[in-house]
Amino acid sequence: MPAIIGGSILTLTTLLQELSTTILLYSPKTRTVPIQIYGAVADGKLGEASALSVVLLVVVFVIVYAMNRKQGQSIASSFKMG
Repeated sequence: MPAIIGGSILTLTTLLQELSTTILLYSPKTRTVPIQIYGAVADGKLGEASALSVVLLVVVFVIVYAMNRKQGQSIASSFKMG
């Protein structure tokens, strides 16, 4: 259980840093997916926010998988620390 709590705190910290960077780079002409998710949550559209989050996760997973296949590594090697 302590590992789950520690991992959650680390993930939340990274998320907040990434979101603040995205907000700083946001302009009226462009709207990034994290900004769209944040806006949906702020408007109470949790279904839309959840769907966008799943799409973002799938896109990231596909990119990581494709890069690992190109380099000849397994997907598990991307998540090893150290």
